[in-house]
Amino acid sequence: MQVQQQQQLKEFEFVVSLPKKRSRISKENNYYFEKKLSEAQKILLRIHDMTNWKDVELFQNYKTPKGIMKKIHWKLPSTKEKKDTCGKFKTSGCFNLKDHPNNLALVQHTKLSCFRSACEYCWLEKWLARESRRATLRIENYQKVVKQIGKTRFTNPIHIIVSPSWDDKFMRYDLLKKRCRELLDEAGIVGGLIIYHPFKLDKKKMKWVCMPHFHVIGFGWVHDIKKIHKENGWVIKNKGVRQSLHSTIYYLLSHSGVADHIHSITWFAELGYRSKYAELIKVENEESNDNCEFCGKTLVNAVFVATDRGPPDVEFVGLVDHLDWKATESIEEAEERKNQSRLEKEHRKKFERVYPNWINLECMKSSEKINKLLKTVMN
Repeated sequence: MQVQQQQQLKEFEFVVSLPKKRSRISKENNYYFEKKLSEAQKILLRIHDMTNWKDVELFQNYKTPKGIMKKIHWKLPSTKEKKDTCGKFKTSGCFNLKDHPNNLALVQHTKLSCFRSACEYCWLEKWLARESRRATLRIENYQKVVKQIGKTRFTNPIHIIVSPSWDDKFMRYDLLKKRCRELLDEAGIVGGLIIYHPFKLDKKKMKWVCMPHFHVIGFGWVHDIKKIHKENGWVIKNKGVRQSLHSTIYYLLSHSGVADHIHSITWFAELGYRSKYAELIKVENEESNDNCEFCGKTLVNAVFVATDRGPPDVEFVGLVDHLDWKATESIEEAEERKNQSRLEKEHRKKFERVYPNWINLECMKSSEKINKLLKTVMN
């Protein structure tokens, strides 16, 4: 049976492909899309501003996979200052008017971002959007794989809340997470993602309090939760299948625990990075769209040149009057810049494989010199 499944997986490897990101502009919206905050995002910002969001914190011991003891400083997202470039606009466009509807220019007016969960500016619209989308794609890829190999039961993800016993709540983080995974396995969950919440909102006092617990989006049939509670004191709640997978993950990440060098999402069991499905459900890094959606030509850097008003202060993509915008480079220059950027990325990846522990070559050489000097002094 296992051999047959492996063969099916091998065949499926050539079938599965990531869904293409849908275009945000179409004839229905007059080929123009403007990014606006949703009502849920506005509510989240109000909670952020009217509670002790930035002040609540929790320190927790942690043992790294290499055996080094550390102390984790947990905070909520959006507690650190933004970088100088965060929120600055970058504009690109295509001015090949004859191949565009109504002879208009295509312009992408977007904000630069550091994509850090701790950034006060980028966490809501950038980090949350990217992480929740990538997590959703990984889960959907897993669903396609298991359905392709013939599984028909428990192929829809469910939302589970796992709360530690009072005695275990503030144990070492790595042990706490390990215990959570063990009990999930005992309860019948075969894989999924884990999001750690060190804090919970007291809605009566509108105040965040330390109450560590886990949220899980997983697959399986939850059972023996009363037995688990009786024997271990942990509480497992099955919240069932959610209406929107993406919205659920977005919401759970919005107030997840954030700490340096700790991932907000942990994948485990059949959705883990070492599972038999790992390569099939992998989500590749998103590449920026550098080509026009209408004529396919390379987008060029552009600036706003209209004099009767200031530049737009919102993100948008769409067809606009070409007289309001001006290209600052030729298509040939844009392609050269794009190729140079690609070569730099490839060189960086190659360097990281050869020297994984060093930020750059200069750091490595400096360390080697220091080691030689120390040996000389010791001798």
